[in-house]
Amino acid sequence: MLAPAGHACAKIHGITFYTLKSCISALSCRSTAFFCNIQVFSVQIGNVAAVRTLPANWIGFTPPAVRSHTQQDLLSQDGAKVARHVGYLELEVRFLLLLYPVRDKTSSILETDKMKIITVGSIKGGTGKTSVLILLARALAKSGRKGLLIDLDINDSLTSVLKPKNLNEIDVLENKHIAAALLSTKDDFADYIIPSNYPGIDLLRNHLQLSRVNFTQNLLKNKITVSGLADKYDYIIIDTPATYYALHIMAYQAADLIISPINLAKFDYHPLQQLAFNLKEDTGKLDCWRLFYNRVKPESEKQQDYFDMFDQKFSGRIFPNVKIPDTQKIRDCIDRKMLVGKGKEYAKLRTAICALASAVAETEINPETEENF
Repeated sequence: MLAPAGHACAKIHGITFYTLKSCISALSCRSTAFFCNIQVFSVQIGNVAAVRTLPANWIGFTPPAVRSHTQQDLLSQDGAKVARHVGYLELEVRFLLLLYPVRDKTSSILETDKMKIITVGSIKGGTGKTSVLILLARALAKSGRKGLLIDLDINDSLTSVLKPKNLNEIDVLENKHIAAALLSTKDDFADYIIPSNYPGIDLLRNHLQLSRVNFTQNLLKNKITVSGLADKYDYIIIDTPATYYALHIMAYQAADLIISPINLAKFDYHPLQQLAFNLKEDTGKLDCWRLFYNRVKPESEKQQDYFDMFDQKFSGRIFPNVKIPDTQKIRDCIDRKMLVGKGKEYAKLRTAICALASAVAETEINPETEENF
């Protein structure tokens, strides 16, 4: 399952800890002890919501204080402390909400029985949606989440950035692309997916034959469902062209979450209003639609006016704390395939992309602890 909103997540020795509010107060690689202050405690394995004792093999070490206490005992001990030498991490947890064992390395680690499908869309062109989509996918992949990107944009931007070096060979020998997948009478999308040039991300690339597809409303959704992709991926991100026609209805209908960038300009206001209307009338997916600010420049009075205008019109739909900066570093990361590092020059971009990834994954992806992506 996904961590509930407002909960942080940490993975220690093969166990995922979901913690309430900002309860992880210390995490370092210099200590050899594990400390856990437990005030609120529950365990869930599969459909079993309450477990009275905590077998040691669930968490990889055997502190007697944990092994010998029941759930009720732990609840009655205010700040019960257990300690055990287990390796290289130190973690203090004030409120421990849920414990889940992490799946083995060959499977997905996103704790959910439901793969999330995210469609990125905008009626207006030039909003930077594909660049942000790529950095979002890279951040999710680096956090351990396996993803599939589907390129429905005939401009081919996503495919051109993520295509593997041997794409021409793949094209000639295997004809693997989204148009072939949608046109085929076969149900299995997996036959048309190729690895991208970034670890943890697969690609269902674009092709000019997409113009031959009859985009029925549930075509993409049904193909994804019957292909069993939920067993292979934590998420699917669908890139769409900057316009609106039957292809978009198909892509939005397949989505669990629809996201659109906001550029702080008057020309972005009316296209977003139109998209909101289309989502409501054509797909019934308006409740799944969320927005984020993109290409944010240094603060100015005029820019603040635009923030106020969009915040008022689209109140409750805009991801908080997600303001992608207008920086050359985005172009460097996309065109030159540079990584979003931890240096000062990447700080704002890294924080914003991790905030977007956290909002999409519904669990904390910390810019301070994640690797370069």
